[in-house]
Amino acid sequence: MMSEEEAWHAEANRVFTALLAETEGQPPDPHGAGTLEREAADWLVSLALHCDDREYVEAWCLHLGRGLPSGHPVLGLSALCIGHLSRRFGHLSGEARALVEELAARCRRDPTDVDGNALSGLEDVEWYAPRRPRLVKLARWHRRTWNRVRWVFSRS
Repeated sequence: MMSEEEAWHAEANRVFTALLAETEGQPPDPHGAGTLEREAADWLVSLALHCDDREYVEAWCLHLGRGLPSGHPVLGLSALCIGHLSRRFGHLSGEARALVEELAARCRRDPTDVDGNALSGLEDVEWYAPRRPRLVKLARWHRRTWNRVRWVFSRS
């Protein structure tokens, strides 16, 4: 008997595999035009927000982020979902961080290549899973202290 998480993974695997196959030039399902993209997007976001297996979700984000063609709407979403993972778990693989940085750079160069979700994903990664956590904590402390001091003097 399959657990609930295994059933989720099996269904997500089916949808993501079908999406990648559709973009590889295999004939698309005429009844599923756009539906498969929406379903894959729903699964990706749901997994990023609710699945406790970070490596599994991260692996699919990497696979989709590298396997989808330029301009595909799920490209930016894969970076955003890696950002969600950084919020939830506080760390990422170097590979996931590199993908988010690459997709965000592509978005800055050409927003029709990768949508703005990639930039939001990069912001989350930089904030919640920084490269140097101790330095970021210090910078946050400094910023909070400065804002408090400014607030006190603005009231005087």
